[in-house]
Amino acid sequence: MEILVAVVILALGMMILMGLFSRLVRHQYEARHYQQAAWLLDELLEKKLDAERPLAEGAGAIEGDFGSEREREIFRYRMEIQPTSDPALKKVTAWVFWMESDHEKQICATTLVYSEPIASQPMSP
Repeated sequence: MEILVAVVILALGMMILMGLFSRLVRHQYEARHYQQAAWLLDELLEKKLDAERPLAEGAGAIEGDFGSEREREIFRYRMEIQPTSDPALKKVTAWVFWMESDHEKQICATTLVYSEPIASQPMSP
């Protein structure tokens, strides 16, 4: 009888430990995705902003993904460029989206970017 009670107590303890371990692994997985999304958001604001869209054009939106590398293929981005009261400043808002446990997650950042206004060319006769 004592052996049966000991086995039941041991089984309950193992179930609790396995539940805690499972939760720990899930949180670590979520944290890794969030950290990678933050890195991609930083990369988006640093590199793609200048390379893909001249800010002098004004407002607009850009959407896409980060390539076909396995760790990047679950992420996609959206970047919106909006004019401000100062023609040389643009408000840039960028989002990185990813799917996790059948829910869409996102991280967002907004910044102001200086761009040279386009000088108008005089028309030749």
